[in-house]
Amino acid sequence: MIQIQWQDRLLTARRNVSLGVRRIIFRSRDEATLGAAVQTIATAAGVDVANEQATPQPGDFWLGCSPRLGWGHVDPDAVGWACSVEVPLALSVLRAAAVQSRAEGARERVEGRPALLLAVG
Repeated sequence: MIQIQWQDRLLTARRNVSLGVRRIIFRSRDEATLGAAVQTIATAAGVDVANEQATPQPGDFWLGCSPRLGWGHVDPDAVGWACSVEVPLALSVLRAAAVQSRAEGARERVEGRPALLLAVG
């Protein structure tokens, strides 16, 4: 899971939103243009990938598409969505979050190990 944040504008109000992304969804027809980038991010972040036929779940981030069968009963605050013109920005945000998540994971693994000292001289 990776954590992303953005500013949501509802009419005149603005609010900061945070989402723990567990799955990235994009259109099947965008596989040629987005597939490699999304798969790289998903692998680095340890999240799943799905297409627009997926049933919405909390932690989904939808890239340039909406669910074919509608949003159902999922809480709107529990999913992220980027319209087609926002996809490049969304990919940048997801990529940066994946890099940060990997760095934090590596730091936790190192900090959890006992320190080894080596004296040379």
